[in-house]
Amino acid sequence: ETCLKKYTFPNWQNRLCDSITRSEIMDVASVIQKERAQAHTHYIIKCIRSVFNFAVDKGFIPNNPTPQLKFKPKDKIKNSLTEKQASLLLKIARDVESPWYPLWATALYTGMRNGELFALQWDCVDLEQGKITIKRSWNRRDGFKDTKSGDDRIVDISPALEPVLK
Repeated sequence: ETCLKKYTFPNWQNRLCDSITRSEIMDVASVIQKERAQAHTHYIIKCIRSVFNFAVDKGFIPNNPTPQLKFKPKDKIKNSLTEKQASLLLKIARDVESPWYPLWATALYTGMRNGELFALQWDCVDLEQGKITIKRSWNRRDGFKDTKSGDDRIVDISPALEPVLK
């Protein structure tokens, strides 16, 4: 509702749904694309389409004016820190005694996701065997849950990470 209001209320607030045209919806999509990521534009258009589908189902309008837009998947590969950058981050964090140092070190040495780090408990850390079992994750919406893939995985504890965990 908040997203729809942000992009549609400035021009559509006091209008009847049957007066909104396909080109006006395209204009909204164009504005969103300038401000936000492609995925957000896709989401808002999907929401607009749902509102108009509701209006069609209720008999308020004869058809849905929302255009069928094609969204090409963008390159999802993100840059990560180089080894030199990661070393520098950990060195400075350790030098300034950042409370985040252990978390950042664990993330960098294991490749764990944010939610997996948040859900990590000591029962999953085996210092004797040098292994961490990743079997749960956390997010704001669902709380604790399975990992993203749904599968448990085991990562080795690197020699550099072992003293941090101890």
